[in-house]
Amino acid sequence: MSFFLLGFTSFIPHQDDEPLKDYLKVPGPIQFNQTGFQLVWTTRTGHNYYRQQYLPPLQSMKNYDRFVMIEVVKGKNTQREQIAIQTKQIRERKLYDELAKYELFEKLKPDEFVLEFSSSETIKGETTYMEWNIYRYINLKNVINKSGVMIIGYHTHARGKYIDGFNSTIQRERENLIKKLNEMKVPQINL
Repeated sequence: MSFFLLGFTSFIPHQDDEPLKDYLKVPGPIQFNQTGFQLVWTTRTGHNYYRQQYLPPLQSMKNYDRFVMIEVVKGKNTQREQIAIQTKQIRERKLYDELAKYELFEKLKPDEFVLEFSSSETIKGETTYMEWNIYRYINLKNVINKSGVMIIGYHTHARGKYIDGFNSTIQRERENLIKKLNEMKVPQINL
């Protein structure tokens, strides 16, 4: 089961008092879009769910505009089931968020899928927050020969006066970023 909550995707919990544990043992930094992303936050729920988030240089957990994440769900979960969880959240969000939408790309690579989705927050008729995400769903058997799903994601967002420029930037760069995520070398993990 995916625990990624749409609408709270830009939230990385504060973890100063706890040592950072690399559950997936991913050699870093993770390279994406000519940027090295460093591990900043991890979680493990039960014996089958792991999530790690990575920030670019000069950004902190208190102040950032984008991140890369790796999520692993071990077990009988399939890519289609994980995609269904995420798209259900987006469809439910569309009831009150007119900018919530998604597009699923199939067959970009054999046995993989890419989901692009966005959401926003509106207060008193004004859009105050907008985010855009791309997730690449990979069969875990193709990575470490175990049942489950690995998701590599890219998230970016904007607030307030930066939203207008953000939306036009995403429209201009989205195809290139989707292509880069799809072509990104899958990080080695060790579970």
